[in-house]
Amino acid sequence: MLIPLPDLGISMHTSILRPPGAGPFPLVLINHASTENAELRANLPAPRYATLAEWFRKRGYLVALPQRPGHGVTAGP
Repeated sequence: MLIPLPDLGISMHTSILRPPGAGPFPLVLINHASTENAELRANLPAPRYATLAEWFRKRGYLVALPQRPGHGVTAGP
């Protein structure tokens, strides 16, 4: 999923894990850390946090895992 960031002119790549059912669901947003090294940021893989994300999903939460601007495929400043 892409989340638009109009002020930066980019979209933030975001993985979404949905629990079973029709919803509505409470939301959990899991954000990753950063580094000051531009090369490391540019090559950062998409965040997964598989165990934590699945724990919340199994308990009925919709889980969003965005990749922040300047990181990996989201790119940008």
